[in-house]
Amino acid sequence: MRISLLLLSASLAGAQPHNPLPARYYQLMEQGIARAEQRLAAEPSATLASLEAQPGWTHFPSATLAAAVLYTKAHLANSHRGDTKMLQLALKIGDSLAHEQEAGTYGTRLDHHRDTYMWLETYRLLEQDLGKERRERWRRAITVDIDEMAADTAYRQTAGLSALSVAVHRHIAQSLFAVGVHGLSGGKSFRQQRVGKTGSESAAPLRRRGAIARRVLGRAFERRSDHWIRLPDLHGHRRIL
Repeated sequence: MRISLLLLSASLAGAQPHNPLPARYYQLMEQGIARAEQRLAAEPSATLASLEAQPGWTHFPSATLAAAVLYTKAHLANSHRGDTKMLQLALKIGDSLAHEQEAGTYGTRLDHHRDTYMWLETYRLLEQDLGKERRERWRRAITVDIDEMAADTAYRQTAGLSALSVAVHRHIAQSLFAVGVHGLSGGKSFRQQRVGKTGSESAAPLRRRGAIARRVLGRAFERRSDHWIRLPDLHGHRRIL
């Protein structure tokens, strides 16, 4: 019985398909980098705009990461490990990206941030092969783009939190107002306290609303911090609520 189970396990293991990854990745990178080499050889003065204008060539800077991976990573499927040809190609494309950044054209392309992360990964892989001058140039260009993205992200986060704060404040104020009118703040004594003995019955709910709104908005939600904002016109609570 034990022998039968061992034979069954062996047969099942042998029937499982061989995992083609990551070998397939190296094959695809090799094919893609060959096309990039041919294109650059045919158009030595090409710019990112001219290269990416042709269908199927968007995000051309990704070629620099493919070349860097082929140059640095050891794998049975990678015959380009240590191939200086791959290194020179990665450096050439990276230098062209630095030039585009310095000229102010790199960041004008759609979704250029996708290229930036691949350029950054190339920098990390080839940092020791860049040399001091090129390393500083790449670092400076990449940092400029990352700083711009960080500022944009921070602005969007702040705007999102502000909008969320307004929505939360409105919801809480409405909830507290409903509780006050229908329960905790109801009754004749409350009306006399807020409206006065001469106040009319029809005016009482509106006066209650005003008192609760001032109490809630005026005390709890006037704080300024990263997550709280001042709601405008506290006396205009009818509009806010």
